[in-house]
Amino acid sequence: MKSKIYQLALALVLALVSTSCNDELSSIGEIVQPGSDRVESRLHHLKFTAKTVRLDSIYSTSTAGLLGEISDPVYGDFKGEFIAQLRFAPGFKFPHIPKEGKIDSVDLLLRYYNYVGDRTAPLKVSIYEVERGFKGLPFSQPSLDKYRKPELLLSSDFVSLARNTVYAQDTVSFLRLKVNKEIGQRIYDLSKSKPQVFESQEAFNEGVLGGLLLTSSTGSGCVVEARSLTMAIHYTYKRDKGKDTTAMVQFINTRQTPQANGFTSSSMETLLAPNADYTYIKSPAGVVTELELSTSELEKVFQGRGPLNIGTSWLLADASISFPVKNPEDMRLNPPAYMMLMPKDSVSTFFRSGETERSQAATAYLSSRYSIRSTAYSFSNISRLLMEHLRLHARYDAQSKSWSVARPLVLHLVPVSRTEARDATTGLSEHLAPTFVRLSKKEKQLKLDIVSTEFKL
Repeated sequence: MKSKIYQLALALVLALVSTSCNDELSSIGEIVQPGSDRVESRLHHLKFTAKTVRLDSIYSTSTAGLLGEISDPVYGDFKGEFIAQLRFAPGFKFPHIPKEGKIDSVDLLLRYYNYVGDRTAPLKVSIYEVERGFKGLPFSQPSLDKYRKPELLLSSDFVSLARNTVYAQDTVSFLRLKVNKEIGQRIYDLSKSKPQVFESQEAFNEGVLGGLLLTSSTGSGCVVEARSLTMAIHYTYKRDKGKDTTAMVQFINTRQTPQANGFTSSSMETLLAPNADYTYIKSPAGVVTELELSTSELEKVFQGRGPLNIGTSWLLADASISFPVKNPEDMRLNPPAYMMLMPKDSVSTFFRSGETERSQAATAYLSSRYSIRSTAYSFSNISRLLMEHLRLHARYDAQSKSWSVARPLVLHLVPVSRTEARDATTGLSEHLAPTFVRLSKKEKQLKLDIVSTEFKL
């Protein structure tokens, strides 16, 4: 019965706080409770500090990658490259014998949905074979130069999305890249002479092909957001009546095959320099905004309080905050659709463990969706995040009769991509596309109003 009364009292507290400017609402709730019970609520005004910090890498084990270069007067220069390992069915064999045992040609088909920049811009794409035994890199690298071996160059040619895109069923776009047919010939020859290297993925990686590196060396007008990579080996064979017929076998990259992403950014020093007006977010693997509530700010919620049971008889509530985007008018890059707000030290493990804001509801918060009509990242109630931090780091000293907080609360705003079903999140990953966000550091943008409520018996 008392728990229901407390819930009713807390609802009344929040309703009254929303229409009051008093810092202390000491008697709210007594009118709906037994005479022996009492609810005391207070409204606190806390202030974050904000700065821009470097984020050197992101966690990425999907089939997605970035290819190309782009330059922006504010964003700076960015280059994306990636390594993909290819998958096949165990026991793979060519279904037909190629005419004279020869392969005709080899294509790489890079499936993409989006791009940044000019689709007509020329881009010189170089494709390298990666040495056998490549194991993949779960975190992005600032460069993949060490995998670029001149003797393993398969092709290098100028392409553009406008000229080299082919379509499947008029809906799926592929950037078609020509590759030296020698690699296809080698795969066919090994399938005949050493069929054992096609018995498992590990044997294939060690004995046939470690992977493919796709990188750019010239052109700075377009970055392609690749979703998958297919290697198609074309050949001709004779049918039963002796008629020549063309055929194709394919190798693809999947989430089960290792990959590596390389992201190179410039102009970082400009974004990282102390700035009284703005903080920045540049993705992927560039800079993020770091928010901090100092220990002195956190201790404000305990002023005048005696011993408390944090999370049971003492609660925090109604802590909403919003960060409007203030990008320059001439910015070529769009802000990401979503941001995550979470403790700095949990970012890498959050994505590596496949968590979402639902599975980590106490410490990770998904923003509202950014759009042309809603140009801000809003978080409806982060009170549980603060309360969890205080539960771990706040202590009451009986001798001084005061509270102290041992650690500041340090949070990161991280761009994310969201998959959903029926408006519910099914997956979150660090955003893998060039984006830029500028946030205001005005005091009103960094202020957090929060209600603390103590239930007294």
